Amino acid sequence: MKLTLTSLTLAAVASGAAADDAGLTLTEMYMPHHDRAARVAIWYPGRDGGSLSLYANNPVFEG
Repeated sequence: MKLTLTSLTLAAVASGAAADDAGLTLTEMYMPHHDRAARVAIWYPGRDGGSLSLYANNPVFEG
């Protein structure tokens, strides 16, 4: 049991470390059911050529 748990933990950590960078677009979208615009964040897989910036760096979330 201990070996299984250790293996799953290491697999989860390794897959997170090998993850690609993420792209982010912040925009506003009209929400008809609220009758106003709302700020939305669209996350997508990143590609080469974009500019890097720090986002949401705080004590709870490492940007």
